[in-house]
Amino acid sequence: MRQGRLTLLDSIVFLSLFLVIVLFISLILQISSFGVDALHKLGLRLIFDEWDPAQERYGIAPSLVASFLITGLALLLIVPPSLLVSIFLVFYASLTVRNIIRVVIEALAGIPSVIFGAWGLFTLIPFMNDYLGPLINSTIGRTFPFFRYYETYTGNVFAAALVIAIMILPILVFTQIEFLNSIPREYIEAALAVGATRWQMIKTVALPTSVPGIFAGIVLGFGRAIGETMAVTMVAGPTNPPVFPQGLFSPATPVTTLILINIGSLTPGFFEWSVLFAAALMLLAISTFSMLTAKLLVRYLTSKEIIHVLPITYRPSGRWAFIEERAMTILMLLASCVILIFFWITGDIIVNGLLCIIKIGPRVFFENIRIEATKSGIATFAGGLLNDIVGSVLISLLSVIIAFPIAFFTGVYMAEYTRENILTKTLRLFLDALSSVPSIVFGVFGFSLFVITLRSLTGGVSLLSGSLVLATLILPYLARNIEEAIRTVPYTVKEAVLALGAQRRHLIEVEFRQTLPLILTTVLNGFLRSLSESAPVIFTAGPSNFIPASLWEPVGNLAVRIYLLSFEYRIYGYSIEYAYAAAMIIIILILISNSLIRIVSSYFAKYVIK
Repeated sequence: MRQGRLTLLDSIVFLSLFLVIVLFISLILQISSFGVDALHKLGLRLIFDEWDPAQERYGIAPSLVASFLITGLALLLIVPPSLLVSIFLVFYASLTVRNIIRVVIEALAGIPSVIFGAWGLFTLIPFMNDYLGPLINSTIGRTFPFFRYYETYTGNVFAAALVIAIMILPILVFTQIEFLNSIPREYIEAALAVGATRWQMIKTVALPTSVPGIFAGIVLGFGRAIGETMAVTMVAGPTNPPVFPQGLFSPATPVTTLILINIGSLTPGFFEWSVLFAAALMLLAISTFSMLTAKLLVRYLTSKEIIHVLPITYRPSGRWAFIEERAMTILMLLASCVILIFFWITGDIIVNGLLCIIKIGPRVFFENIRIEATKSGIATFAGGLLNDIVGSVLISLLSVIIAFPIAFFTGVYMAEYTRENILTKTLRLFLDALSSVPSIVFGVFGFSLFVITLRSLTGGVSLLSGSLVLATLILPYLARNIEEAIRTVPYTVKEAVLALGAQRRHLIEVEFRQTLPLILTTVLNGFLRSLSESAPVIFTAGPSNFIPASLWEPVGNLAVRIYLLSFEYRIYGYSIEYAYAAAMIIIILILISNSLIRIVSSYFAKYVIK
């Protein structure tokens, strides 16, 4: 009996491992098989020619230029402030200030990208059109065409770069803080002991030592920025067919946007379908390369026990040292004001969201959304957002239910079933690669596999298809975090369990109880990730103006609703009001989930053996 139960556990663990490997291979094969035709027929023309299917031209050069221009500008805007903020938090800020700013940045990281896009479209772009555009065209825009401002209602390169810069700030800051904190304390104290000011210690010891880690954060930020879909589509001013950006304030159509606005109207057999899958394959390669580069940089920093030190070129207590110290302190405080942008964004969303919910009335929570014709003959949105609220919760819950068992037993395998070997390293690499894949690639994968290939099983565009693709998306995050949670169990606890003659299943049961707070936190974070996603959902699950009666029906989603309303606000009345209301409801759900995370973690933490 014991042996049978043990064999059943082994079977479940190895089945989960098999499913993860099949998932990764399926993702690669599904995208490659559709994209290989375009790669074969076009060759280098794919990346050097323009996109104009009417003229049988299928190059993505304008979109590639737009993607790299927006990403490069975003990094240029945010890397220096993020580094100054990180230095300030690690070496200058008090514990209270450090904790406050850290909480703010964590909250910034939890805001869905579609909300950033809505803020950019409804607030930032009108501000630029009214104030920044006229100022630029009357000054620098007259002399330099690259800086000429093109007034549009859908955005431009600079607006997209600014929104993306705000979105990748948490990635950069958290990575930089981690590596600045990893510098051996004795080296910092040695620099201060010889009379160096704090800034001299930073620029001669801390920064040279943590350069690989800083670059690793930049590379991760690059991978995140170039794969962003919804926010950049909402504020970049996309055109179809795409055109090369004419300047800093001209419209642009990045690669992710090109895929988003075209693939839904195509099916296998169209050559454009193959080209878009080839573009998705490029995004997959870029994101994987970024992840591998970051890991190599981190490995270099952690494997080399060498402290790089630069010479101090003037007396530590001299006049210039004092001026430099004060100047850098002021500069870091000013850089930390970038946090004010967060309060601007959240304040704008919360205030307008609450006002719009009040304007719409209680029906926003109790009725489905619909379109009505007013007495003047203008079409307007009416009703509420109940269908989208229920749909968002349903699809997020179902995705977690599907992904968690596979992720849990995969984490158990990597932590308990084998020592560190080529299989565990490869599996960990697979999961890290999947974690870095842009959500639009998961959307393309889910659309081709679950909606088209497996239509007879999933119902095509349905709650089930959307849940499956979101489960695929959050699975790597769940598995890696569960593995790390199991590894935190004290070795003495494991020895005590085994010393009593317990079998592996008993050990895993003890580890599960021991890591329950961390596992529940991971699951709830996975739920929040599913709740925030819109690119995979719009391809596979909806939208829908009704609550689904079964798994095989389309489903509404709050994030998708915001995206759709952002393109309909000049057509239908009340579009902006419903978009703000949907954004506010998402923020409320995020706050509730975060509070639940803290409560659950605190409750179960008292049962953990220290």
